[in-house]
Amino acid sequence: MRSPFPGMDPYLEGHWRDVHHRLVTYACDQIQTRLPPDLRARVEERVFLEAEGSEPVTEGYIEIVDAGSGNRVVTVIEFLSPSNKVPGEGQVLYRRKQQEMLAAKVSLVEVDLTRGDRRVLPIPEALVPLAHRTAYLACARRGRNPLVAEFYPIRLADRLPAIRIPLRETDADVPLELQPLVDQCYHNGRYDNLNYRAEPNPPLCGDEAAWAAELLRSQGLR
Repeated sequence: MRSPFPGMDPYLEGHWRDVHHRLVTYACDQIQTRLPPDLRARVEERVFLEAEGSEPVTEGYIEIVDAGSGNRVVTVIEFLSPSNKVPGEGQVLYRRKQQEMLAAKVSLVEVDLTRGDRRVLPIPEALVPLAHRTAYLACARRGRNPLVAEFYPIRLADRLPAIRIPLRETDADVPLELQPLVDQCYHNGRYDNLNYRAEPNPPLCGDEAAWAAELLRSQGLR
């Protein structure tokens, strides 16, 4: 049970709540085995309201903590959601967290696999090279050097990369392989019933829309 897309499947964005929970859990499991013995990966949550009177939204993220120093937070890994990117309480809380990580010299890794709305990057988007303004994007900012950001451009037609997760200054980076996470979401979530004859939500545009249509036609899905 595999997606017809080689990398991120844009049709998964329409099921983001489920996909997001899975990505966080699977990423935590993957990276746990790659950490030094005294570091631990933990899933944490924040809760907020998307609109007045609505049900609370619970959003997960990963903290890597140093068990030998009272569980000091070393690195935070976020899979961004639309609620982080549109004005509202979710974005306010997320922006506040970005600043808290900066002040505490905690490394922050952000993976954006949603195409809608404006990005909430740790640096102004105008400073991101044009070649890196792709459909999807990952960004890592090291706590010891917070004015420098490492970008991973992710085009719709490309397989998802492995990104380097910074830890303590004395540790080597560890890889987080994104493609197996998305593949696992698709398989375990049983997303083989997605309607590829309709447009994804949000819709694709221009060359990406033409490329996706041809890809789906070639596999008998359009």
